[in-house]
Amino acid sequence: MQRLAWWFVLGAALGACQGKQEPVATTQGSAAAVPAPSKPAVIADAPPAPNDEPPRPAGVLDLEIQRISGKDRYRVLSPSYMIEFAGVPKVDAQDTQAPDGVTTVKGAIASYSTDTSSTGFIYLPIPKDVLYDEKIGMTKAADGMLGIFDPDLKVQREPSTLGPLAATHVVADGSAHGTKVHLDAWISWDPKSRTMYGVMAVGTNGVAANGGALHDSFAPRQP
Repeated sequence: MQRLAWWFVLGAALGACQGKQEPVATTQGSAAAVPAPSKPAVIADAPPAPNDEPPRPAGVLDLEIQRISGKDRYRVLSPSYMIEFAGVPKVDAQDTQAPDGVTTVKGAIASYSTDTSSTGFIYLPIPKDVLYDEKIGMTKAADGMLGIFDPDLKVQREPSTLGPLAATHVVADGSAHGTKVHLDAWISWDPKSRTMYGVMAVGTNGVAANGGALHDSFAPRQP
């Protein structure tokens, strides 16, 4: 799906280890009738359990990217939370305007897209010196997501969770420029870090974007 839709969403969003295996040791014994000098133990070189690659800066704010060992999957990590993508995500920066219409806040979006689907992660940390109404911001973020649709959409909003955070779950079906579109999204607010998080999956023409898997991968960052 076109990544342009993600820019539209973020523009409205503010509107407000695996360890190593121990080597396995085997000792060759002597004949039972005639004692023989002990032979050195033979150590079988068992391959170590693979480790995830160290996180590396994503180049936008304080986000990082990490390849998950043994999988063709990647994590995007904020200082507090992490989420998994089915492929290499692209991380973009975009400044957005706070609800006061004056203050500009730096945000980021990570996304992974195919020809028929797109998944994304919205990251919007609000500076401590910026007054912000998170309820308004969350509502406008959801409205921004719905902006990709033509007017004939059907929408359902319900209370939900995103990891340990309270969230609003938005499900929508409709069309965009003649293409059938299904949206599955969650918007949440972390009061501890004053950050809005959004998770969004869009599928077109009957193709599921697997929003549930994306949602379930969102979790507190591990040490």
